[in-house]
Amino acid sequence: MRTPTGRLTLLLGLLLLAGACGDAASKALGDTQTGDQEVLLGDLGTLDTTPNDTARQDTAQGDDLAADTTDEVAPLVDTVPGDSLLMDSDSPDTGPDTALDTLEDLGPATLGSISVADLVLALEAKDFLLINVHVPYDGEIPGTDANITYQDIAAVAAYIGDDLGAKVVVYCKSNYMSKLAGNALVDLGYRGISYLDGGMSAWTQAGQQLEYLQ
Repeated sequence: MRTPTGRLTLLLGLLLLAGACGDAASKALGDTQTGDQEVLLGDLGTLDTTPNDTARQDTAQGDDLAADTTDEVAPLVDTVPGDSLLMDSDSPDTGPDTALDTLEDLGPATLGSISVADLVLALEAKDFLLINVHVPYDGEIPGTDANITYQDIAAVAAYIGDDLGAKVVVYCKSNYMSKLAGNALVDLGYRGISYLDGGMSAWTQAGQQLEYLQ
C-alpha cells in the first residue's frame, strides 16, 4: 500500500508527463501550420509570377508580330499608283484643232479625203498646202497655194518639199485627177496627203466661190 508521499510523487510525475506531451503536440501543430503557410505562400507565388511572365511573353510576341505585319504592309502601301493615275487624268488633250489634223501621220501612209465643209473650217486657220492639180485651168479655190498639173508629180513633190509629214490637200474638178496625184504622192512616202472629195464641183454646189487668176 502506497503512502501519501508516494501518491503525491506519482501525481506530479503524471502532471509533468502531460505537460511535456502538450508542449510536443503544440510544437507539432505549430510546425504543421508553418509548413502549410509556406506551401500556400509558395503556391501563391507561383500563381502570381507564372501568369505575369506568360502575359509578358505573349505581349512581347504580339509586339513582334505587329512589327512584322507592319513591315509586310508598308511596301504594299508604297506601290499604290494613285498619284500616277491622277497625273494621267490631268494630261492635256492633244486632239486635232481642225478637221484637217486627222490627215497627219497615224501609221502607214494612206490617202485621206476631206469634205467641203471641213475644208472651209480648215481654211479659217490654214496650216496646210492647198494645190490645184486640175488641167486645163478652170479656176481655183480661194487660198490655193499652187496650180500644178497632176501629170507632173515631180513638180508637185518639189513644191511640197522634203517634209514627208506635211499636210497637203490636192483637188481637181471632181476626184479623178486629185486621186491620181494624191496616190502618187503617197507612193513617194508622204503621209499627210488628202484630196477634196467632189473637187471644185462639190465646192460650188455647196455655195462656195471660185477665183480665176489665170
